[in-house]
Amino acid sequence: MDGRTLKAIKHRHWVLAQMKKKNELDGAADRNKRSRKKSVSILPEEKEAIKEAVRIYGEKSWERVAEHVAKAVGITRAAPLVSQIWFYGLCPKTQSAPRWNEEQNSRLKALVKEHGKDSVFLSYKFFPEYPPPFLSRLMARLGSKHENSDPRLFRSRSPDALIEKDKKPQGK
Repeated sequence: MDGRTLKAIKHRHWVLAQMKKKNELDGAADRNKRSRKKSVSILPEEKEAIKEAVRIYGEKSWERVAEHVAKAVGITRAAPLVSQIWFYGLCPKTQSAPRWNEEQNSRLKALVKEHGKDSVFLSYKFFPEYPPPFLSRLMARLGSKHENSDPRLFRSRSPDALIEKDKKPQGK
């Protein structure tokens, strides 16, 4: 038994069973390794299907958008993942928004103290150039060492690199 207690092993099996029920199990968890968030590879056809579905259903009905993409491309994605792909990789509003800076960050801190963490209200009232999920990510980072950096630059890859990852040849 690699140094783990029976209680820890049972707990791990229970967690894996819960993950299987929720359909959140990836290949790494099957091999009894820790699950990590993985970057998602997006096919160009899927990118176009997401854009078309958002044009039809809007930015509120992510379940419908995900169903549309599944029918059009044959790849099933969870609705929250489709919304993240849209807001952090495809949304024209996010991509054209100016870079986040320290002045805006201090303004956001003051507004959060005054109005709370309602990203929709703050986005439409005070930061119309940024979509609500963008502000949610910024508010989650308040108080961390990354709070002053633009969340689009936080990852080592740009959104285009994340989307076009499939074009990269596989390693040996």
